Amino acid sequence: MGEKQKSLEYYSQSLPLFRAVGDRGGEATTLNNIGKVYDELGEKQKSLEYYSQSLPLSRAIGDRTQEARTLTNIGVVYSALGEKQKSLEYYSQALPLFRAVGERGGEATTLNNIGSVYSDLGEKQKSLEYYSQSLPLSRAIGDRKQEARTLNNIGTVYSDLGEKQKALEYYSQSLPLSREIGDRNGEAVTLIGIGAVYSALGEKQKALEYLGQSLALSRAIGDRRGETATLNNIGSVYSDLGEKQKALEYYNQSLPLYRAVGDRSGEASTLNNIGLVYSDLGEKQKALEYFSQSPSPESGNRRSTGSSHPRQHRQCLLRFGRKTESKRVLQPVPSPVSSSRRSQWRSYHPQQYRLSLLRFGRKTESARVLQSVASPVSGCGRSPWGSYHPQQHRQCLR
Repeated sequence: MGEKQKSLEYYSQSLPLFRAVGDRGGEATTLNNIGKVYDELGEKQKSLEYYSQSLPLSRAIGDRTQEARTLTNIGVVYSALGEKQKSLEYYSQALPLFRAVGERGGEATTLNNIGSVYSDLGEKQKSLEYYSQSLPLSRAIGDRKQEARTLNNIGTVYSDLGEKQKALEYYSQSLPLSREIGDRNGEAVTLIGIGAVYSALGEKQKALEYLGQSLALSRAIGDRRGETATLNNIGSVYSDLGEKQKALEYYNQSLPLYRAVGDRSGEASTLNNIGLVYSDLGEKQKALEYFSQSPSPESGNRRSTGSSHPRQHRQCLLRFGRKTESKRVLQPVPSPVSSSRRSQWRSYHPQQYRLSLLRFGRKTESARVLQSVASPVSGCGRSPWGSYHPQQHRQCLR
């Protein structure tokens, strides 16, 4: 955090100097860099403000490389906010620009990012197509950092597809690359993926070893998002092992961090997990209290984990071998005793509302729910629940 604030100070000093001498190229680059720092700090809207100042300047001076970079960065922010289609729009503008100027590094990164969005949208084969274009480009130009991250992402897709051994093959290629080049963030992300695979395979102690390594790395580099997701995942493993109090300890460390970084979907996921633990312990009223705290699907900023992205949250649960919960927990559950929220929520998420009622022994009401609401695929032909996201538990983290 300290280094990023220091970067902002230097950029803030250089920006007026570029403006004073009329160097619009330097101004555009600096605005882009400030936007990137704010993105890394989790201040997504502030990040977009700076990118939106940089982009027209790059276009005005005909700097297509900087324009493409800024378009890609905007795509990254929208993807993190859960606006996947908007993200694709920006990536699709950046990609031909990178190709036109022969910037193969930018092309490889953008192909990787498009693959990540399609993965989040559940289009795994399409995701693999883009990753398979990105990987040889990264290798051709010797960009080992991008190569490692693409290998990691391919591993995540295979994990989501249930091909755990194939996932481990790709993770085992990614991990030493990240270590060789000192990319500790990439290393931490891959360690999470490996931990998730071992958890799904039933090797819980081995999972904890890898997640423990990831947690230490995330803390060492000040990556609070990575730290928070790892804490949440460790809690899930302890819950699976039946160590419910230990699971609560990790979830309760994760929750304030999600709130601190403004990740409402991650917050909702953790609230949901805490509620499930209390439900398993037989403390139904306490479980309801946590379910009812989960942010609604419409509220706040959306990211690629948790409640506002059911498909990815389900994939994350499956990745950790939690099949039962993946079926019953697609969204954090609002309290079924609140009539105003019940009416609004059940029409938007009938299956999840019905499952919530069943979980609390309200069979008669659950039988009526699906008869009283419209089909979730009516109208536009798609479920209104949206899609999930995560570099973002993506990534479980991305």
